[in-house]
Amino acid sequence: MEELAACATAARDALAAGDHVAFAACVDQSLELRRRVMPVDARVLRMAEVARGFGASANSAGSGGAIVGTLPRAWPDLEAALRADGCGVVALSAGAVSGA
Repeated sequence: MEELAACATAARDALAAGDHVAFAACVDQSLELRRRVMPVDARVLRMAEVARGFGASANSAGSGGAIVGTLPRAWPDLEAALRADGCGVVALSAGAVSGA
């Protein structure tokens, strides 16, 4: 749990610094740390694998069978691949998340 807390702190610091690469690394690391402490649904791991294959970062969004992550430049291709795998897809823009 200490590693997860350190990862969350590093992610916060990366966001505050505008370091998108470091933030994406924290997102990926968080899923790997979660896998060490509890089972992660195979569908979540598959979605993360697909997302990472397109240059996105990916983490479990909890226990509900969803992922969250950063969007790669290849978003249209990633969206198509996830839909082809039977996933629903929602993309939020930075403005939508921040309320801008």
